[in-house]
Amino acid sequence: FGGAAHVRAQLPGCHSYSSLKIRASMPDHYYGLDVPLPNGLGEKDLAILYVGFLLSLGRFAAADYGRTQGIEPSLGFTLGVPASFSSDPRLRELFAEIGRTAWRLNTERAMWTSEGWDIGLAREELSRARSQAATSPTTPDWIQWIRNESVAALHWGFRSPRLGEGLYSAIDVGAGTTSASWFRIVAKFDRGVWEKAQFVFYGSACQAPGVDRIDQELGRLLGPTEDPASFRDRESELLLDVRCALDPRFAAVFKEIFKVNRLAFGSAYKKDQRQSSWSPCGLLLFGGG
Repeated sequence: FGGAAHVRAQLPGCHSYSSLKIRASMPDHYYGLDVPLPNGLGEKDLAILYVGFLLSLGRFAAADYGRTQGIEPSLGFTLGVPASFSSDPRLRELFAEIGRTAWRLNTERAMWTSEGWDIGLAREELSRARSQAATSPTTPDWIQWIRNESVAALHWGFRSPRLGEGLYSAIDVGAGTTSASWFRIVAKFDRGVWEKAQFVFYGSACQAPGVDRIDQELGRLLGPTEDPASFRDRESELLLDVRCALDPRFAAVFKEIFKVNRLAFGSAYKKDQRQSSWSPCGLLLFGGG
């Protein structure tokens, strides 16, 4: 786990654990290789270790930049999840636990970013971090640990003058799920000028499938012995193959993906059923898909 694992995952014959968010939260929709889990570690443990690795990269990058400015940075952290997950008690608590435990991993121990941790050390650190999280007075407050990932993705877009006020649909085709949300950017008049002030959310939806399912179908059709992850970043090219174009399984997957935005709009439309409220609308696309 950690830096060494990140390097080794690129070597021939090595397998990394992919789609950890889906394996931890929606295992029935995991379509990758069924690689046995390490002894004594579950899907949620792997997700915590992975988020901890990302946090360590952030800490080191901030520290490196701080040294050039003669300052010591202080970091905060929230974990982005699909908007609809925050209304599901099981999912929001799962991701809050992943976030607050990952935050307490001692990622400076045992050269985490270069040599990495073995299984024994990973289990030891997970146990210690969970114990610390359990005694924290903020542990039950999930809203401190997770946030709407669409809002997080739009942070810099919101600040850009190219993204004006108005109605938007944001669609994120990820690895395991597709999520969509409908919202409005609202402006207010302040000190003689109109300025963007806030997001107003109308509705959202998130469900499987995502690109993992497309990769699974590509594997069934083009290379049944291959790891579905080997098709990643080549989907657009491979889907032009006439066999894919004529295979009804792909049309079925795309139909499921497109349905998510309709579900999000259906939930948004209940809040304002005037046709004039939904046009014009901007479209924002996120995710590897």
